[in-house]
Amino acid sequence: MRLPFRPLLVAGVALASLAACSTDLAITNTNNADITRALARPSDLENLLAGGFNQVVQNTTGGANDNINNSLLPEVIDSRLGMPITLSLVYIFVGHRCGLEFSGVGLPGHFLIRHREHFFDPFHGGRRIGLAECRALVEQQSLELTASHLEATTERQMLIRTLTNIHALAAERDPELGSKVRMWAGILHAHGR
Repeated sequence: MRLPFRPLLVAGVALASLAACSTDLAITNTNNADITRALARPSDLENLLAGGFNQVVQNTTGGANDNINNSLLPEVIDSRLGMPITLSLVYIFVGHRCGLEFSGVGLPGHFLIRHREHFFDPFHGGRRIGLAECRALVEQQSLELTASHLEATTERQMLIRTLTNIHALAAERDPELGSKVRMWAGILHAHGR
């Protein structure tokens, strides 16, 4: 079975390798293979989605946003703690493996997943939320909810947003990484949608 967002999975693992100051391609390939194997075991994935993952992820609001590891896919898979967008990506992979097609929804200030007309918040245990809650999330950014806020994001948009999150965290703590990440996001912005 072909994984959705395969290039995004590979990019996420490569980014984690570079952010961890390891450009060893053997490590990147090993991590990628480990993640692919983990995503291919239905029993592990069902357990992850059904119980343990949601319990660990619940109410991780404050601490999850200031730790760069929570934007790095392999770290998020290991710890089950992460930024909303990275957790959403895990849910997309897990959902696909379980026969559910999820897409990412990039609200201003928060990231959700969508299955048909239903929205879920992986950052808060994967709980289902309605349009009123989506509207409230957008209003926290002093904006009004529009139909475009609820559209599926592309792989490129998800990667750019992840890079933007990492840049915000790395700019002061690790200026070299922050500079690289800003450059990568700029390249993605410049080369299409």
